[in-house]
Amino acid sequence: AMTEYMKMKRGLDHDLIIRDRHYYHADRKVIECRHDHPAFPHRLAHQRYEDRDFIRSDEVLSVELSRGCRFQCKFCSFSVLGVKGDYTRDAEDFYDELMENYTKWGTTIYTITDETVNDYTEKLEKFAEVVKRLPFKPHFQGFIRGDLMAHRPQDWGPMWEMGLWSHFYGIETLNDKAGKFVGKGMKSERIKEGLVKAREWFQHSDRGLYKSTVAFIIGLPHETRETFIDGYRWMQENMPRQSVLFSTLQITQN
Repeated sequence: AMTEYMKMKRGLDHDLIIRDRHYYHADRKVIECRHDHPAFPHRLAHQRYEDRDFIRSDEVLSVELSRGCRFQCKFCSFSVLGVKGDYTRDAEDFYDELMENYTKWGTTIYTITDETVNDYTEKLEKFAEVVKRLPFKPHFQGFIRGDLMAHRPQDWGPMWEMGLWSHFYGIETLNDKAGKFVGKGMKSERIKEGLVKAREWFQHSDRGLYKSTVAFIIGLPHETRETFIDGYRWMQENMPRQSVLFSTLQITQN
């Protein structure tokens, strides 16, 4: 949509679709990108930097493996949800981007921008194979579903091989009723067990590189002050030297 918008602003032929909509108590001209100009799946996601971007070798750049999310958590406002099938980017396109950034800027550290990095085992295996071909070892960080980590320990190997050593877990709550309410139905005891086992596996002497941030939401239905504090205390005792992040539940009116 942005490409077509810029064509329009320059007075060129374009295919931009503009609709009349009523938003926030006013009539507006709206570009509905998701419906009229979908940008997913995005197979060729190579992001190129120029000399004027002044990229330093110690900077953390962003990289995309796929676009969209297979899940539909109730608290999520992301627009591309419930995606089915293979929506990963082209493997060679990914390889070329990493090689270009390494050759030009010395980049080895990335944040993966996917809504969920570990949504499919096949996806992790695909990009682990790409990383094996690189002449350097990259370090990735990204959003990891904690329940999938607990359910699929077979994913840990490909995650390690691709350099996905920094994990951001959106656990949200360790209260079973609250988790089920927002669409995360795995029992908290199983999630706890999986987090501990994953931490121990990644921190094993054969590997040793691991850092996690566990995110909780304050104010979910069925969560109480007592159950929230119990969850935090469990984190302190069982995930030592890892980060814990809190955010408040935000509800907007349409």
